[in-house]
Amino acid sequence: MPSTRANEPRAFLLLAGAVGIYLLAVSAGLPGLVCPISANFGLDCPGCGITRAGMSLLRGDIGAAVRWNPLILFLAPYLAWKTADSIGACAGRPLELRWPRWWTRAIQAAFVVSYLTLAGYRLIS
Repeated sequence: MPSTRANEPRAFLLLAGAVGIYLLAVSAGLPGLVCPISANFGLDCPGCGITRAGMSLLRGDIGAAVRWNPLILFLAPYLAWKTADSIGACAGRPLELRWPRWWTRAIQAAFVVSYLTLAGYRLIS
């Protein structure tokens, strides 16, 4: 039985492809999905605006991307690295991290703190 670890790059690329199709549909003006938190409670969740931030970033408008959702500053580099790593793994040459494990943990912790801070800010305002 093949391990799930070996299938991870293909699963990620499949997910990335689905997200890419969704972003193309949104950029073409087709109706997108509604955030369930925003629809049910009238509050912006920490993820609200991330699609518009991604689209602004793809257009090269970094300022607008940060205004839509500042978490894009963490998400975009991670997704770029993960996509490159998954493509390399499918080709038999995965990327190798050349920094200490604590650095990865620090980035993850910074993302969680930023996410919770943004959540608190959006709930208060």
